[in-house]
Amino acid sequence: MIEVAEGMDIALATDVSARIERFANIVPAWCRRIKIQYDSNNTDAYAVVWVNYSNRNAVIAITGSYLELSHERRDLVIAHELCHIHTSIISDAAEDVLRNHLDGPSLETARLLIRERLEAATEDLAYAFLGPTTIRPCE
Repeated sequence: MIEVAEGMDIALATDVSARIERFANIVPAWCRRIKIQYDSNNTDAYAVVWVNYSNRNAVIAITGSYLELSHERRDLVIAHELCHIHTSIISDAAEDVLRNHLDGPSLETARLLIRERLEAATEDLAYAFLGPTTIRPCE
């Protein structure tokens, strides 16, 4: 189920793999493979996920800022990215509908609104899976 990209730091790969295995109940049944890789170029997020529903897989790219997080925050980041596997199907469908029915400023406004709401829903799902003792953003 978990594949590590060639050349990825073994300690980082072990850390992320262990968290994915611990949170395996979050992964949708249709997702057959999760590849993890390191992305040294991304400075906007702790991790990013790409989902390919047709191929039944996901890729989670871990960034350098992930290494600066506490173990509790790393749990939340990985749970959040795994929840994105669920919400990506909705995101992709919404993008298809938007692209076929809107253009210009209306399209961008709708994209931003959907992205914002799905991100909030993804975060809420991660907290729901991790339970009530999870560190909250406001803490």
